[in-house]
Parts: sequence; structure tokens; C-alpha cells
Amino acid sequence: MVDYPIILFDDQNDSQFSIFGDVFGMPTTYIYDPEGKLVDYRMGEIDISVLEEAIL
Repeated sequence: MVDYPIILFDDQNDSQFSIFGDVFGMPTTYIYDPEGKLVDYRMGEIDISVLEEAIL
């Protein structure tokens, strides 16, 4: 179980999805701090070590 939002694009949420800007690759991961500030983003598949590096 995850305790963070996951946003999947569909034809119902285009306006909400567009706040993230242009997404050129899938998957794209956006990493936010607890205050909601974007701290990192990665295009393509990432593994746990990359994610840990971004949040630690």
C-alpha cells in the first residue's frame, strides 16, 4: 500500500494532468517534499536506489 498520490492520465483529467507540464516519456516520476515543492523528476524506469537518492 502506498500513502502518496499516483496520477494516471485519462480523458477525464486532462486539465489536472496538464499542471505537470509536458511529459515526454513514460513513466515519468515527480518527487515532492512534504511541503509540496518539486524536488526531482525522472523520465523512464527508476529503481529503488535512484528513488532513495532523490528523497534522502
